[in-house]
This record gives sequence, C-alpha cells and structure tokens, in this order.
Amino acid sequence: MMNTTDTQKRTFKDRLLAATHSKNGMWVLAFISFIESAFFPIAPDFFIIPMVMAKPDSWKKIALWVSIASVLGSFLGYYIGFALFETFGQFIVDKYNLADEMVRIGDTYNKNAFWSLLTAAFTPIPYKVFTIAAGVFKVNIWIFALASLIGRTARYVLVPYLASLGGRSLSGNSYIKKMTTWMWFLFIIIFIVIGLFILT
Repeated sequence: MMNTTDTQKRTFKDRLLAATHSKNGMWVLAFISFIESAFFPIAPDFFIIPMVMAKPDSWKKIALWVSIASVLGSFLGYYIGFALFETFGQFIVDKYNLADEMVRIGDTYNKNAFWSLLTAAFTPIPYKVFTIAAGVFKVNIWIFALASLIGRTARYVLVPYLASLGGRSLSGNSYIKKMTTWMWFLFIIIFIVIGLFILT
C-alpha cells in the first residue's frame, strides 16, 4: 500500500511533468537538469522521454538545452563539495544516506578520477554524488570539466534520440529504426558494465 510520502513524491513528479509540457516547459526542463547534477533527486530522463515522444522533431533542441544545463549544474555540485560541504553538502549526503557512497567514490577517484566521473556522468548512477565528492576530494577541475562535458552530453543526446525513435515508431515503424535502437541499448549496457567494473 502506498504511503503518504510516496503519494507526495508522485504528485510532485506529476506537477513537474505537467510544467515541462507548458509553454515554459523547456526552461523548466533545463532548470531540473541543472539542479539534478548538484542535488535534485529526480533525473531529467523522466521528463525528457514523454516530451520527445510527443514531439519527436524536438529531440535535438531538448538534447542541447539539457546537456548545457546538466554540465553547468555539475559545477554547482563541485562547488557545493568544495566550499559548502560543511553546510549544504553534508545535508545532501545525510538526506540521501550517501556517507558510505562518498567514501567509496573517494577511493575510485584515487584510482582513476576521469573514468569514474565519465562513467557516472553517462550512466544512471546518481551524478550528484560524484560532483559533490569531486569538490570534497578536490579533483582537478579540468579533468572534472572534461568528464562532465563528454559524459553528460553523450547521455543527454542519446536519451532524446532514442525517445524520438520511439515517438516516430508510433506512426510508422521500420526495421532500421528498431535495429538502431537495440544497438544503442546494447552499447549502453556494455558501457554500464565497464563502468561498474571500474567503480568497484
């Protein structure tokens, strides 16, 4: 049985989803993408997919906005860890029970900060933990910037693109589109497996 907290979360998500379909929907999505890289718990993917499937031709515009906002938000997360950890950063860690995760991420940074960040930026792993931890452990800002740029852009170009194929398939599917979609999903699975191997 669904409790009150779950109901409130669903209502909040539904309100945000409705907002992304309003006339200012792109700004709402960009804002969500920005704060999600730093502290917000809901990934932009939840809003991107229905937006693009409703208007498949919008995927490039959405990919651009979300990628830029998400990369910029990564720097906010870094700043929170670097300069505000004792206040705001610690609150986020405690809120989402991420203390053990922070320690483990610190170990992965010692092994290979770039690949750890790149993997987290691309895969469904909550990136906010990595951006804050990068600031806490003072990861080189250029390594952080490059990994965030590549990983976030790759993810938020791929997600809208796949969603656009799904949207178009509703009005006329094709063998090529199906094969392209499955190839991308296979690529994602391989990347996730490699990433998890690196992070463990």
